[in-house]
Amino acid sequence: MAIMLWKSAIWGEPMARVTLRARRYLLEVNRGARDSRRIWVGQLKAAGLKVVALPHLTTVVIDRPANMTWQKFKLILVSIMQSQNPKASLLLSTDRGKWFVCSNRGNRRGQFVKYP
Repeated sequence: MAIMLWKSAIWGEPMARVTLRARRYLLEVNRGARDSRRIWVGQLKAAGLKVVALPHLTTVVIDRPANMTWQKFKLILVSIMQSQNPKASLLLSTDRGKWFVCSNRGNRRGQFVKYP
């Protein structure tokens, strides 16, 4: 579902029409919260995300709502990872083809790093 918004210039005049829509991602998590997919899928759903669990036990499809910022989305995803475990998560954008890795190892703990 698309949401139509109007952007206004400094003087309040309508400028451009911007369409925001939900984005779809594929998330692969190694060692999620308390090692239970049921628990971390429930946490994602409670945060307002639409989640579909795939047969592969560590992979889910997530729909990010149009009104949710990228920063808030990343914080939700980092919250389901075990902080003491150095394993990584892989996030793939099905819309734009971008992919991100979030690792708890090294000096970028809990940050999603974009790869080409």
